Amino acid sequence: MATLYEKEFTAQVARLIAAGYTIAVHPMGGSQGEIAKVCFEKDGKYYALYLTNEFNDDGATPEKPGDAVHMIFGSAAGDYGAPQSIMWLKNLFEIERRTFHIIGGYNKKNAFITEDKDAAWKAAQEHEVAICR
Repeated sequence: MATLYEKEFTAQVARLIAAGYTIAVHPMGGSQGEIAKVCFEKDGKYYALYLTNEFNDDGATPEKPGDAVHMIFGSAAGDYGAPQSIMWLKNLFEIERRTFHIIGGYNKKNAFITEDKDAAWKAAQEHEVAICR
């Protein structure tokens, strides 16, 4: 079963394609530590949509209730039309970011995943109580 962030990533790819973006295969080579990425071209400009992890090893707080997955959409300067012209994600101009808070680990069956930070904090507190029992 797909996670919330997998479903939303898929839906965002579909929305971008419906909006006239085409998949740009040449800049997608090489992993930069992301979970997933899709590069696009529209009107001679290049873009990427990607998922990246953020681990919280310091314990849950209202600001960082747990681990997170960020879905980032950004534009890239330059021409990526040639083979093996890798688009460096760290150089993207960020257009949009969505954060998915993950409580209970990345196990798809047991994790609580939400974009609502308050709901994630509440779930983190409940998760800590359950672990301590």
